[in-house]
Amino acid sequence: MIRFIEKKDIEAVYNIYKYYILNTSITFEITVPTLDDFIQRVNNIAKTHPYIVYEVDNNIVGYAYASRYGVREAFNWSVESTVYLDNNCKGNGIGSRLYTILLKLLEIQGFHTTYALITSSNQKSAVFHQQLGFEHITTMKKIGYKFDEWHDINYYSLILNQHTNPPKNILNIEQLKKIIYFDGDCIKYKN
Repeated sequence: MIRFIEKKDIEAVYNIYKYYILNTSITFEITVPTLDDFIQRVNNIAKTHPYIVYEVDNNIVGYAYASRYGVREAFNWSVESTVYLDNNCKGNGIGSRLYTILLKLLEIQGFHTTYALITSSNQKSAVFHQQLGFEHITTMKKIGYKFDEWHDINYYSLILNQHTNPPKNILNIEQLKKIIYFDGDCIKYKN
């Protein structure tokens, strides 16, 4: 079942993410943040952007979220999106279902473009994003150093909504929650 993250989920999400920090170059984070810092990070993102989890038998097995792309106001209509799965829960379609719902939420909110930043060695993620319609737009060469080697980052983008002039206002997360609900792995509109 997909739903918005709740306070009770954050430690499980933290544990999923911690694996990727300690064992992969998928994230460029090197030092595991404290749980308190991570809670604050999640809460800050979830105030304005979708942060969703996938729950199976009362266990969080994956999560996806979008966050602001850039700090300047002109970036307001662009986001960076990401998805992480429990390392023991891959290859069963949960990542695709989570990410598809995330992209739909972003579209409903009115965001124009989402970006995915993918370490060049993570070919599975590159293929995954391309299958969802993302387009490779550039590569930043040797931009991050982790596990005794330099890593490239590939930028992928997906247009969510047509670019209007002027752009429409973005629905805030509370407005979004008032018009949609989750039904299993689907989004439905409230009457």
